Amino acid sequence: WQLSSSLAFAGSGLFAWDPREVVDLTNGENAPEFRTINGILRGSVGLEMNHAPDTSSYIEYRYLAATLDEILQAGLRYRIGRLYQFAVAPQYDLRRDEFRAATASIVRKTPDFDFTFTIGYDLIRDETTFGLRLAVPQTPGIGFPAY
Repeated sequence: WQLSSSLAFAGSGLFAWDPREVVDLTNGENAPEFRTINGILRGSVGLEMNHAPDTSSYIEYRYLAATLDEILQAGLRYRIGRLYQFAVAPQYDLRRDEFRAATASIVRKTPDFDFTFTIGYDLIRDETTFGLRLAVPQTPGIGFPAY
């Protein structure tokens, strides 16, 4: 929902009418917890704000009923000149009261494609990930219409 030209609200959810049995392995495979859940299985709400043509930020709250996780994620995107964009997005686990993950990316725009380098760290899995992406930007008026 676009509240104004610079502020947007978004949300999504998955609702179950019938009860579902879940196994929560948060405490390890040796101590599984069996629960019945119904109602909202997962949900997400957030706000995005465009501060200027070069800067935008967002904040998002997520809930997952199967593991009772509550995650707060924030992000910042900043365009550096005409050719580069920088983005960072940390995640905070409200249930464990600790940072869960963080990602950062740099996008380099060229006339033919966008090159993205991403690095992320997941505290839960204790792993670092790297990613490279080439994407052809959509050209207005060519191909399928963009809405």
